Amino acid sequence: MRLLAALPLASSLLATHKGSWARGEATSNGLKATCAVTVTANQSGIEGVEGDSAGVRVDGCSIIAPEGSKVYDLTGREVTPNALTPGIYIVRITGGKVVKVRI
Repeated sequence: MRLLAALPLASSLLATHKGSWARGEATSNGLKATCAVTVTANQSGIEGVEGDSAGVRVDGCSIIAPEGSKVYDLTGREVTPNALTPGIYIVRITGGKVVKVRI
């Protein structure tokens, strides 16, 4: 049945701090169709950017970290800690500590 394809849809939208939802309904030839859609935003991100933590520091466009540390960009790719473009990097130090660094 193609009831909703050619009919105007009356709807309302409510946005809250937790997401948005919409309701709609359409009637044609005595048939009524309703729908409800909920959109939920998942928050992600970096809470803070640290420097001079656990022996990690920035020198120009390079990250200086203890021996054995790994540096990653925000896509999760391991990068060399020298001649980096400005941005936020994740440094995993031997022993499991993780430091976020901004260049």
